[in-house]
This record gives sequence, C-alpha cells and structure tokens, in this order.
Amino acid sequence: MGLIKMVPEMILATLSFVLILVIARMLKRYTRLYILRKSDDLLLANFLSKTLFTVIIIFGTVVSLGVMGLSGTVTKILAGAGLSGFIIGFAFKDIGENFLAGILLAFKRPFRIGDLIETNGLSGTVYDFKLRETLIKTPDGVDAFIPNSIIIKNPLKNHTVDHLFRKEFSLGIDYRDDINKAVEIIKDIVKNTPEIEKEPREALVLISEFGEKYTVIKVLFWLKTSISGGKVQSEMMRRTLDRLKAEGYNFDRK
Repeated sequence: MGLIKMVPEMILATLSFVLILVIARMLKRYTRLYILRKSDDLLLANFLSKTLFTVIIIFGTVVSLGVMGLSGTVTKILAGAGLSGFIIGFAFKDIGENFLAGILLAFKRPFRIGDLIETNGLSGTVYDFKLRETLIKTPDGVDAFIPNSIIIKNPLKNHTVDHLFRKEFSLGIDYRDDINKAVEIIKDIVKNTPEIEKEPREALVLISEFGEKYTVIKVLFWLKTSISGGKVQSEMMRRTLDRLKAEGYNFDRK
C-alpha cells in the first residue's frame, strides 16, 4: 500500500526531472550559441554550456527527490556534506584538481579548438575540451586525453599563436667537399620550396659543428601549422641529398 501511495509522487518527480532535463538541454544549447556569437570562442562556449548543464541536472535531482517526499534524505545528505565532502574530496582529489584546472584554462584560454599545442612531451591538435581533460589528435593519428591539471602544471607551447612551427634536419659534408657551395645549394632548395615560409621568419642554413670526418650543416625552416611538417621535411631531405649527389658530393666515403 505504501508503494502504491508513492506512485503519484514518483510520476510527478519523474515529470519534474524530465522537464528540468529539457530545460537544461535548451539552456546548454542557448548558452553555447550565445557565447559563440559574442566571442567566437568554441573552447569557452563548450566548457560553460557543459558546466551549466551539470549544475542544473544536480539541482533537478534534488528537486525530484523532494517531490517524492525524500526531502529528509536530501537534508541528511546536505547535513553530512562536511564529513562526506572531506572523504569524497580526498578520494577524488585528482578529479577536483582537474575540474578547477579546466575552469582556469577556460577563462585564461591559452589555446582554442584547432590549435596545435605541446605539453608534457605530447603534441597535437586540440579537438575537444572537457571539465576534466583536454583531447588532442597527435600527428600520427592517436587520440590523447590530457588531464587539465597536467596542462596547468607544465609548460605549454601553442604553435598556432602565430600559425607557424619549426622543422629542422642535419647532414654531414665531408671535409674534402666544398662546404660553402653545399650551403648555397641548400639555400637555393629552401628558396624554391613554396611550403617554407620566407617571412617574417627566415629559414636558416647553418654550420652547426665539426665532427670527426664531417662538417655538420643544420637546416631550420618554418611552416604553417596547417601543413604536414613531416611530409615537407622528408621531401626537403630527399631533394637536398639528390641535389648534392648530382653536384658531385659523395656520401659513400668511409
């Protein structure tokens, strides 16, 4: 009989929760669109809309429990929040830390969706940002989930701020070959490679060190972040080797 008496309250509580869920989704969508219209910041829009949705759902759960006549349970839960909060806070310290770090990142905005970033030995393009973690796609196609606290605690490189990033390679020229001519040949290859940026950052062809048998030349050049750096670098190395061989440079000496 007691369960039958609770049926109307359960139905009302369910309807209340469904209504709040619908409202939460509408507000989430509206908040996201509003922020995008004002700032065109997808990162901040996603974060704030998801946070608002979570808060409303928690509120809806409390309201639904109250409608079912479980307000006493809610009161006990809230009354025990001190001890429970300590226990839960200790157990889920990392989750709370990442959540707070997410808030800082959302408002500080050191990167946006689509930016190429590097932190804690990982690099890739940001494609999503959540309350606890930042999701990036690495150059080899791997999805990496970086806890937000890791990003806050470690140096962060954003290669998309000026839309340029650097690639480099080195090669050894035998002491019996003309090093100055080799430098000029490589500079000509750089000059005639359209993917390489000519300004504001100029490519460099430098004599970096003297080895036991070779003079080491280092080639440094800049590319737009939208370009596949590995592909351009590989092609540059191939063209450099072929050109130097065609000019009489021998890389088979022992």
